[in-house]
Amino acid sequence: MLGEVSACLAALKTVNSAISIIKQSTAHASDISGVLGHWANAQEKFQKADKARASGRLSYKEAIALETAARQLKNFDQQLKDICYLQQQPDLYHSIKNRIEISRVEHEKAARKLRIKRAQNRKLFKEIFLIVSLSAFGFFIIMGMLYLYVRIF
Repeated sequence: MLGEVSACLAALKTVNSAISIIKQSTAHASDISGVLGHWANAQEKFQKADKARASGRLSYKEAIALETAARQLKNFDQQLKDICYLQQQPDLYHSIKNRIEISRVEHEKAARKLRIKRAQNRKLFKEIFLIVSLSAFGFFIIMGMLYLYVRIF
């Protein structure tokens, strides 16, 4: 859990340094795409840490780090929005957000399919184990009965 939060914070540190570089220089498309890549990476790590938080306990330090990461991501999103609007390209911002949302939804669909497939496989293995166990039990019962039949008669 701590590792996931630390990875998220490290990714956010990279994003913040990239933002400061872009603010100081003329923002080229490659610089912005690099920052967006780092931001998407940080966002994914944050979501992974947040999902891990939902499934387990979180220490006080981890909770603070996760909340800090959430605020930094929100701050970066606002800065990106401001940069795009100042460059008179609000459609760029909306396009980026739409692509991120589409990617997130597709990822969730794939993850859901994977979870369903794993559950089906688990159920199949349980059924196979039950069939094999019952077959073995039946086989030994029949063999025992045959042994007794041969011994008695």
